[in-house]
Amino acid sequence: MAEKETAFLTNTTEAPIHIGAKNDEGTVITITVAPLEAVEVDKATLNIGG
Repeated sequence: MAEKETAFLTNTTEAPIHIGAKNDEGTVITITVAPLEAVEVDKATLNIGG
């Protein structure tokens, strides 16, 4: 199996960011980025429109 590529989402605001997404397996997930923090996310989850 190929290694998944990751991306980092950085929040430079003073409020949390919540992103609803569907991963490769079809599971709906919520990505939360706290203020002034960064999170690692599977790049495939960030594809818009499949």
